Amino acid sequence: MTEKEYEFDDLVSPTPKKDEPVDDYILLEDQDELQHHEGKKVTFEATIAMIPWQHLINAPDTHTHINYLNIEKEQVVVYSKEKIDCKAKVNVKGTVVKTQGKSKRPGSDEVFTEYQVVADSWECVKYGN
Repeated sequence: MTEKEYEFDDLVSPTPKKDEPVDDYILLEDQDELQHHEGKKVTFEATIAMIPWQHLINAPDTHTHINYLNIEKEQVVVYSKEKIDCKAKVNVKGTVVKTQGKSKRPGSDEVFTEYQVVADSWECVKYGN
């Protein structure tokens, strides 16, 4: 094989596996995995939710746009610097943060916890040419 000849396998990147780092980001396949990666950098594909569910909100001053994204059948809050406005899927890279708040029910001391994402970057997923 000469310097300019390659085997097919040399040209194809392997598909990342679940929980395998991708460019220093852990690839997630569902929202339930967020709780296991608090403080870590993650990446995932999602769609913009048509109907936002009720969530705790704690947007950082630097990421004022609140986005509600669906990962499979679950929903996650993603804070970004710009509004995420993809028509199909979006690929998000960011850091998992823990958000806690008390119940609004009078007399309840119950504390709720949600794991959300502060986006480092996002990109609309393009299909085809």
